Amino acid sequence: EIDGFGSCIPCPQGTWSKNWQLREKGECTRCPTGVVCPLDGMTAPCSFDDLPQPFEPVVNFKGMPAFEYEFPIETMPQPFTLDECLALNSKSKHTDKQEFYYGELVPPYIDILGRGPHFRESDDLSIKYQSTAKCYRNAQPDGSLLYMRMADYYGPQYDIQTGFFHQGYGSSLLLNQMYAVSPPKGFDIRLTYYRGKGNGFIDLPKSRRFEPAFNCTKGFKLFNSTLVRHDVKRVVYTHPLHDYEGGYDIEKCPTFDPQLNCYIDVTFELHPPGECCNVEKFRQRAILLAADQFYHGTCESDKICAEGRSSEPEAKPCDDSFICDEGTSLENSLKYPCPAGFICGFGTTPDTKLEAPSGQLSHLCDEGRYCNRMISEVGNEVCPRNYFCPTGTADPFEGRLANDGLLRMLPSPFSDESIHLHYLHGENFGFYCDHEMKCAASTKPSLKKRFQTSWKLPDETDSILEYLTRQQKPFSISMNEATQLEATCERDKKSHFIQQAINRNDCNCHSKFLILAAIYRLWKCTSINPLDDLGLGEPTVPSMGNGKRDFWYSDSRVHLDRQSATAMDPSMEPFGLNWGEGKVCKFLPS
Repeated sequence: EIDGFGSCIPCPQGTWSKNWQLREKGECTRCPTGVVCPLDGMTAPCSFDDLPQPFEPVVNFKGMPAFEYEFPIETMPQPFTLDECLALNSKSKHTDKQEFYYGELVPPYIDILGRGPHFRESDDLSIKYQSTAKCYRNAQPDGSLLYMRMADYYGPQYDIQTGFFHQGYGSSLLLNQMYAVSPPKGFDIRLTYYRGKGNGFIDLPKSRRFEPAFNCTKGFKLFNSTLVRHDVKRVVYTHPLHDYEGGYDIEKCPTFDPQLNCYIDVTFELHPPGECCNVEKFRQRAILLAADQFYHGTCESDKICAEGRSSEPEAKPCDDSFICDEGTSLENSLKYPCPAGFICGFGTTPDTKLEAPSGQLSHLCDEGRYCNRMISEVGNEVCPRNYFCPTGTADPFEGRLANDGLLRMLPSPFSDESIHLHYLHGENFGFYCDHEMKCAASTKPSLKKRFQTSWKLPDETDSILEYLTRQQKPFSISMNEATQLEATCERDKKSHFIQQAINRNDCNCHSKFLILAAIYRLWKCTSINPLDDLGLGEPTVPSMGNGKRDFWYSDSRVHLDRQSATAMDPSMEPFGLNWGEGKVCKFLPS
């Protein structure tokens, strides 16, 4: 975009673009939900290091995990047992997620170092693809938080969604120039022209709300022995079962012959003069460490992040204890605090459905603690002495809970009060309602590893996504069974505690309900001001800008009329604001 003085203006914070010749800031690409874009003129929101990493075998080197490919077979340390391997996760710096796994790699994508992207948990008795189970290390099998948010937001590649390719992203290796190329099929050459790689606006489809049907297959990295890093002379050893290449051994043949363009043994004990050193395939060799080759999947984020190998990502995940909508700048990154009673880790999105991997309602505050940034700078404090803090406690001093069921618009757990005999474990049985059993089952670790596939028709997906609505076939969606049960469960048990208080005659809920009804009728009859523009996390009015709560909690409230609804935030009108028919002062007797 050109300012009044004839100079170019960079894309503002909250956006990025890799391309040249943008005409105005609306052609800059918005940053995903759960991500902060803190710089003007961003061209590298993510980097090569953010892409998914392969599983690497480790061995027990004096009690510490060391990569298997760092040792020859003759001096290979002992492997980790299953229990020793999984115990390493408690010592890992990534304490919030698993880093060490025990099992086997799934072929065919296994490189010559014995690393691979596809892993199957197993022990030695139930292996399926390899001769033995091993301990593997992988800090980001699905990519970094930044990459995962971009994959969820931008979805499948542009050509999969639209039917034709875009012109491509610019890079530091491309000059700013036009290329004469044939326009894609269906392109109207009379209206505009087809630009060369890196030139012009790319209108990337995106999903502001998490939509499981808007998924894609992530790419993977494998070792490429030709991409040797000459600045780092590090020797590693191939895996004999997976070294399908064969070739030189850098320890046995350390001299490079420029005439033969290969490594040789100057003593000619391993091969005759005039020939290259060559070790047969499926035997261990010593080679120089090289870089990984990335093989693209079907995600648009694969193309976005794979452009620069050495560049640092300019974007970052949303800060801990805060929520970031799309297009978040540095100034707005601390605008929306986490709702009280919940825990918001790095990269939290405003999504309210539990199927979203990093939604704001995904994790309740732990039992024995309370979570509320309005009364604590830390936001996650130990329960004070002489107070009781169940799961989802927001304020122990006022007895405030997270309102989990109300925020997710769940039906009352007492709507079906039928009690059944349920088996627990061993010889233990108990009488519980179905809701209590679903809540208990959702915490079982075994169900978090069991996935069910369901099918969604196009009209059951997010109607904003054109890629989904124009399809003529249903979409398959996989979700673990624990999340399915958890989605129907009031996890903070607020209704249960209220019912206990009523049974103890600790409060007169009937009188309180009548008071609230009277206040509502008074507002319905006399209100002249629009409702407060509440924030999308904690329901408070943000210090600046719009709250956006009505977009993320679309069924949470009904405005007086259309005029008062749009007066609160005119930009929200296309996104499903709910409003009534205006003032009402006469009510039916109840």
